[in-house]
Amino acid sequence: MFASSGIPLQFIDNSDFRMFVRCLDPEFHLPGKTSLRSHLLVEFRQQLTTAMMVKMRLIESGFALTVGSWTSMANRQFLAITAHGITNDWSLESFVLGLIPVTRSETGEFIAKEFNNTLATWGIKEDKVLAVTTDGGSNMRNFVQKQARFPWVYCTAHALNLVIRKGVVSFPPPQKKTLSCLSQHHYIALGELGSREEQEHEKEKWQGEKGEEKPQRNKEQSEQEKRTTKHLAEVKRLINKVAAIVHLFRKSPLAARDLREHQSPPYTKLCPANSTRWGLTLDMLSRIYQNRRAVTLCLQTIHETQGRDKPPQLYRGGMAPGWHAH
Repeated sequence: MFASSGIPLQFIDNSDFRMFVRCLDPEFHLPGKTSLRSHLLVEFRQQLTTAMMVKMRLIESGFALTVGSWTSMANRQFLAITAHGITNDWSLESFVLGLIPVTRSETGEFIAKEFNNTLATWGIKEDKVLAVTTDGGSNMRNFVQKQARFPWVYCTAHALNLVIRKGVVSFPPPQKKTLSCLSQHHYIALGELGSREEQEHEKEKWQGEKGEEKPQRNKEQSEQEKRTTKHLAEVKRLINKVAAIVHLFRKSPLAARDLREHQSPPYTKLCPANSTRWGLTLDMLSRIYQNRRAVTLCLQTIHETQGRDKPPQLYRGGMAPGWHAH
């Protein structure tokens, strides 16, 4: 409970908490912080380590390891190292080998040193490391490819998250030169997959025997690029508007109370987006959609009080295109 909820160990000495436990079971003796830290947690760690070592010996094929940075709710940075392996009966096992406090600059050399120390602690030989998966940070790539010299795998989840963020948040208008290259020379994507003759054949096939389809294809692709850019811009505007509304209800106690009065059970709080917490943008949109009627009524009251135009009816097909959050 203390680890999963991020509760400090000194909470066990809280008089109210000890009284609560005594009410549940008067005969139970609750240990103090010192006893918990010096004896009970040490014994539990030894038992857990022994059980993990027994399971890890059943994996003979080797381990794929993942390394990533993690920040606690107390804003303390850690380096997490996890090993994954498959047993002889094809069962996937995962082991958290270490959650190491980051005490200095998180360079590739620092990560490599802690990584090697962790392997030595658990008795994992280098020839048993099949690959190491990390994000695309330069320090992580330096650690895997130059310091440790293991096969590097770019984390698909990180890559997908970056694609979505770049696609939604950053969408500069495509350059004409880029569009021209994509339109006229898309066949170059064959790269090294085919011979020069095959590439020329693909070029002629795309252009058509008389070259009549080339202008039409360029025009169609240009229109598609424009539509895509327009849709992404609409998504970004929607996200920004929703974020502004959520910020209003989180910073104003009066607006928060008004929202609670208009909500129907089960009550759900509005949550803000956070670029470092994956999925929170989707959660933010989902929460405001679930509470769209209550949010609309509250915004209507606020705008009437401030003498502004009424906001759109969020529960009738979404936000009006021309409305801007104040």
